[in-house]
Amino acid sequence: MITSAHTSEAQQRSGAKMKKELKERVDNEIARIVSRPGASVGVCAIHLESGERVLLNSDHSFPLASSYKITIAIRLLMLAEQGQCSLEQMIEITPEDMSPGSGPIKEFFTVPGLQLSVRNLLDLAIRFSDNTASDIVLRLAGGAREVTKMLSSAGVNEIRVDRSTKEIICDFSGLGPLASEEPWSLQRFRTRFREISDAERKAAMEAFQNDPRDRGTPDALASLLVRLKNGEFLNPGYTDLLLGLMRRCRTGPARLKGQLPDGTIVAHKTGTLEGLVANDIGIIDLPDHRGRIAIAVLAESTKTPTAELELTISRIARSIYDAFLFATD
Repeated sequence: MITSAHTSEAQQRSGAKMKKELKERVDNEIARIVSRPGASVGVCAIHLESGERVLLNSDHSFPLASSYKITIAIRLLMLAEQGQCSLEQMIEITPEDMSPGSGPIKEFFTVPGLQLSVRNLLDLAIRFSDNTASDIVLRLAGGAREVTKMLSSAGVNEIRVDRSTKEIICDFSGLGPLASEEPWSLQRFRTRFREISDAERKAAMEAFQNDPRDRGTPDALASLLVRLKNGEFLNPGYTDLLLGLMRRCRTGPARLKGQLPDGTIVAHKTGTLEGLVANDIGIIDLPDHRGRIAIAVLAESTKTPTAELELTISRIARSIYDAFLFATD
């Protein structure tokens, strides 16, 4: 259990009370919620001040999709902190950099010559989940191997970063080799994607589900957020920078934030692979100085619409929010 080094006696008493109420309320409620969509769902929520946890399939490994962009951002900011990378450096975006999937870069900047700062790219990768920006940030961070190495060095062995989003989407779509072929172009991807048969897509998705790469457990993700918030990865300035970007995240408004009270502060990052994955990980601020909750809710299903998975995530988040809020009365 992760606990604060400065936990007060009052917080410890609160944690004991929380533990009893969580057993009575949250476990049954979450079990009821996840029984509906017919999906595989994993949950880990940690109250930062008491260390109390809510768990469901927390050690099960799920595809991370874009949720893994948090780890890439941490690695890049570590390099910036060490003076090995400047957030103000301007990076030219070429047509070969364009990645499929989410993000505004490929939609609005189609003419060669665009330059963005590393800071801008990081902003787009986290706030808008821009895949082009994320893949460039991954390259600047030293590549997937260096990100996983960083996690492993920190004792985080249940999160893997193995591929760019370009490679993930190509593998998920049945176009795996295309990502490494030269020359790459977004138009080639779109043309090849239209040529893939339903049978090929189904086979690719089944293979993807059994692929150990780019996966993580809810427990590891929520614990990572606790450690990030506690300043174990970055200095206060860069920690605040990353959490600030996560608070302004524009994706997934119907997930963790979907049923929380208006104005609730949530620093989060979503992950989506349409037809299979809907994730959201983040830190929720409780009102009236009652602490914060690091939470990871990961859902996987080939039969459940994304909208229903999002509803499941929002219901779980609200039940956990209420339990921690009222348990600390």
